[in-house]
Amino acid sequence: MAATNKSTSQLSQDSAAARETLEKRILALDEERRQLLAREARYKDFAEASADFFWETDASLNIRLISEEFEHFQFAKLTDCSNTCHSHTSNEVLKLLQAHESFADVVVYTGDEGSYTYLRISAKSVFDAQGHFVGYRGIGRDVTATISLNQQVEFLATHDELTGLPNRNLFRQRLEHAISKAERTQKQILLLFFDLDYFKMVNDTLGQDAGDKLLVEAVERISKRARATDILCRLGSDEFVMLMEGASPQDGNRLVREIIAAFEPAFEIHQQRIYCTVSIGVSVYPDDTTDPESLLLYADLAMYRAKQSGRNSFEFYTAELNFIAHQWLEVEQGLRQGLKDALFFLMYQPQYDHKTGALVGIEALLRWRHPEHGLIPPLEFIKVAEQSELINQLDAFVLEESCSQVRRWLDAGYSVPRLSINVSSRHFRSNRLHQVLMQVAGTYQIPPKSLCIEITEHALLEEVDAAKQNMQHIKDAGFPVSLSDFGIGHASLLYLKRWAVDEIKIDHTFVSGLGTNEEDGQVVKGIVALSQALGLNVVGAGLENREQADMLAACGCKTMQGYLFALPLDVEALEKLLKKSKVVNAF
Repeated sequence: MAATNKSTSQLSQDSAAARETLEKRILALDEERRQLLAREARYKDFAEASADFFWETDASLNIRLISEEFEHFQFAKLTDCSNTCHSHTSNEVLKLLQAHESFADVVVYTGDEGSYTYLRISAKSVFDAQGHFVGYRGIGRDVTATISLNQQVEFLATHDELTGLPNRNLFRQRLEHAISKAERTQKQILLLFFDLDYFKMVNDTLGQDAGDKLLVEAVERISKRARATDILCRLGSDEFVMLMEGASPQDGNRLVREIIAAFEPAFEIHQQRIYCTVSIGVSVYPDDTTDPESLLLYADLAMYRAKQSGRNSFEFYTAELNFIAHQWLEVEQGLRQGLKDALFFLMYQPQYDHKTGALVGIEALLRWRHPEHGLIPPLEFIKVAEQSELINQLDAFVLEESCSQVRRWLDAGYSVPRLSINVSSRHFRSNRLHQVLMQVAGTYQIPPKSLCIEITEHALLEEVDAAKQNMQHIKDAGFPVSLSDFGIGHASLLYLKRWAVDEIKIDHTFVSGLGTNEEDGQVVKGIVALSQALGLNVVGAGLENREQADMLAACGCKTMQGYLFALPLDVEALEKLLKKSKVVNAF
């Protein structure tokens, strides 16, 4: 009986132990299940974060499963994607698939309406327990937005944001590619270099927005005349270049003439009519050079020459331009040094009343005494100065020095007639010109009415709004204005009435033709008659003989100036003239 009871007790203990073991196992399995569920949730989160859809194929590469929300992508077989891969060629993808190797790439899906969707897919090969290939399994993600952003970044890196044209970096690539191609095909390339005339003036007076609109419209006018194969690029600011592959110089000549003609009509910017012309330089491969950098430089030199020749024109590169460019640079450097070393001085040319012989005015004329080349004529350095800020410094020197000299003459008791000073087109556009005039005239106590401001016709024709505003300021300050070189800039009666100038100076090219050229005589008669009708004084400039003076007088011109009467005089010579002359229009 005792043995029986012991056996029952042992069984009870064993059963309790078994239950305890079973409970521990159940708890362990439950924990393992919980961890499996957590891992599954985690992997699901990872998968969802890395993919928009899932897919798989059978052994024949037929796509038999794809996430429901992406079933509209009509890929029947995995090989359908091979032709649209971004990083792999079609042959490379087919070789990977035939070898049952994994791969990843971006493929392009074209929708029914021609829209593009970019999909990044990754494919992993799947094998059964016996090692037999059973298909591919993979994930995919719509990366259209990312690709689009990358394309925009790439476009901005290689294109001008304002005009959408290729920029300087992309142009250099296109130029090198074009030259390599031309070398193989033995064909010519024309490189056209464009620069808009007076663009900076529009930017300065009307603002950057107006300048941007002008650039866009200018590009449109150029592009409409170009061939479909021509490549127009923007180098920066208002500079553009065009590659004409397989074109002859005759093709380029015809195109640049059409483009220049296209710029004749005014641009409508901010409800204002703006006239903007273009200067163009052309270089030819391989005639001029086979080097890309030199080809661009030569086109630039030719364009610069077109600007020097008066703008609104074109030039083809010639070997002579290299020499001219070096000369130009030498003159510019000399001007800077001349201003620093005070190598500029003034001469004064008298103006006379033809009838009475009285001295009615003097014109201040700038001269440059170069330490090596001696006296440099103004025609050899003024154009160089006008292309840079140096002309403003020269204008400032003329104004300061002439007023200072007049003050010395007045203090010495001389009777001094009206003084005329020339103001460049660039300086005339400055919104500070009238302030500078008032300041200098006030410093030397020169009455504004005794200081005549001479400007050229081109100064009025270049930028209407700036000219109108500055002219009004000058007139309000009391300075008389003389319009020099009249007759060569196409200024009309309308301009004379609008600007209300006080005096017209007939250009010497018309005066020199008096007595020998009937047409010049008719022009002079018309100018004098027009001036008299408007109550303007007329000055005949550049007179060299008595016949010219008599013909001018017969037309009604009273004031005359030129070598016939006196050469430009230095200070001492003019003082002698002031002592013995009858002076009117005195201060």
